[in-house]
Amino acid sequence: MESNHQGKRDLPNWVLISTFVLFCAILWIWGDTFTAIVGTIFEGLVFMGYSDGKKAHSH
Repeated sequence: MESNHQGKRDLPNWVLISTFVLFCAILWIWGDTFTAIVGTIFEGLVFMGYSDGKKAHSH
């Protein structure tokens, strides 16, 4: 059980995908323009940061 807590630092890809899909589903359910805009910007920042982190790591 304790070994699971160590894995929280590095999220597997399926967790990121599930979170992305869940976030999109919430945006669709709410159907609010403001929410969609803020959500899109938020997702863009998150994935840009994720990509930059990978680039910095490989560099």
